[in-house]
Amino acid sequence: MPSLPQELIHTIISEIDGISSLKACALASTMFRDACQRILLHSLTLSADTNLPTAALGFLQKSPHIAAYITRLELKLDLFADATETTSLYDILDRLENVRHCTVSGNSSRGWNHPDPTTPLFDFLGRQPLRRLKLCAFGAIPLTILSRFLALAPVILLSGVSTDLDVSNASSWDVEEQTASNVEELFLHLVGADILELFAHTIRTTTLRRMSVFLGYGRSKDIISANAETLEHLRIELADSLSLTTTITPPLPALRSIEFEVLASDDCIMAQSGLDLVQSFISSSPQLTRITFVLCCATSIELTMDLDDLLPLPALDAIFSARPAVHCCWRLDFYVYAFGSIHRVDDIDSNAGGKLFEGLAMSVRDGMGRTDAEGRLAIEWFNVDKYRERNSDGFWSWHQCQ
Repeated sequence: MPSLPQELIHTIISEIDGISSLKACALASTMFRDACQRILLHSLTLSADTNLPTAALGFLQKSPHIAAYITRLELKLDLFADATETTSLYDILDRLENVRHCTVSGNSSRGWNHPDPTTPLFDFLGRQPLRRLKLCAFGAIPLTILSRFLALAPVILLSGVSTDLDVSNASSWDVEEQTASNVEELFLHLVGADILELFAHTIRTTTLRRMSVFLGYGRSKDIISANAETLEHLRIELADSLSLTTTITPPLPALRSIEFEVLASDDCIMAQSGLDLVQSFISSSPQLTRITFVLCCATSIELTMDLDDLLPLPALDAIFSARPAVHCCWRLDFYVYAFGSIHRVDDIDSNAGGKLFEGLAMSVRDGMGRTDAEGRLAIEWFNVDKYRERNSDGFWSWHQCQ
């Protein structure tokens, strides 16, 4: 078979959907094999729960060129405490050279009780062209270790992480102010209050441009204030109505977009406090061009919902009318309580999601008529589950509404 230019080969491969199709293409011709393998073998998970380290080492010994294909790595820190796996693990890490996204998982229920793995782990991570680092399920992690992790990548996600500091006595912490100078994006999810205290008052992220934070935490607004000068994009998860009432937005001179994600239910009726929050961000952000509302609508089995109960749309329309440079985007997804648990509406009734979306989209357009007429309103039926699946490492995409 005659050869094809590499650009054309990569274009062809990029259009192939599904693992089985990629495998078939790799077997069809040697010219497609490398490009297909780079996609099929880009991710590796190493866990002490299985014999994966030993099996992975055998695979890399047989095909050493595969090591360069691995750009995503998930690593369970318990591996460093497992004497039967340590040798294989170190041999694997010595072979990897192109890891860009890495997840390091601990065991939050056991706290930080690992033998010191930091020398081999940090040596490995320091050799990689690391772009994104996720720390997951770490309890009582020493601040010195956390600081070293923060120095490794410009994009950091902390999920289920806490330190060994006593947040109830933060004024007595004997810790020096530190600078995480290369962190550009920070995602904080289900972290301890001590983590929030550190990022608000001790760890200075002088280059932070994008941040996601849960506003239900009492110290969240302090983190926003601490990074107000550099933030360009902000994502806020709203826990409930109470999380809105005490928010004071500092001046945000560089902020260009903000996204609110909320479970639209009886526990979170934004109403006037939500309007005040939106107005606060608009007033304090002269460069703001877009506000996005991501609503995970939890409805009843009867599949009924009134969006105006959540946020008064005519009043919201008036706020946007006063700032003609700011666009508004609504992303709607639908869940239903049924059979004792929560399901996506489409799993219950394949036609229900579309009906709900059409009804709520019409309500939004009617309620925000002026913004819509000016071409500044976008509404999407947005599958939050697929969105999170596409960003399975926990990071988010700052794509625009269509």
